[in-house]
Amino acid sequence: MISDTLYKTGYVIKYPTFCRKWGVGINSDALFEDDNLDGGPTGAAWTVGGAMSRQHFGPGTVRVNPGSGALMTNGGWCESGAPKEDHYFK
Repeated sequence: MISDTLYKTGYVIKYPTFCRKWGVGINSDALFEDDNLDGGPTGAAWTVGGAMSRQHFGPGTVRVNPGSGALMTNGGWCESGAPKEDHYFK
C-alpha cells in the first residue's frame, strides 16, 4: 500500500458504482495525515495513488479509514474492511 512517500488504494467489487466515500489515514511518530478520496462514479474496479503532503518519520501505519465504501449501481453499499499496513518511514 505504501512506499516511503506514495500510497496506492482502491477496490474491486461486483458492480460499478455511483459514488464512493473513501479515505486513507497515515500515522507516524511525526504526525497524522488523512486524505479524502471521495468521488463520483467508477467501474467495479478502482485504484488511485496519492502522495503524502508532509514528511513522516519512524514507525507508523497506513490504513483505509473505517467506514470507507462505495454505493454500487445495484443499490448496495460495499464497505471496506479497513485494511492496515505497518510501515517504517525513513
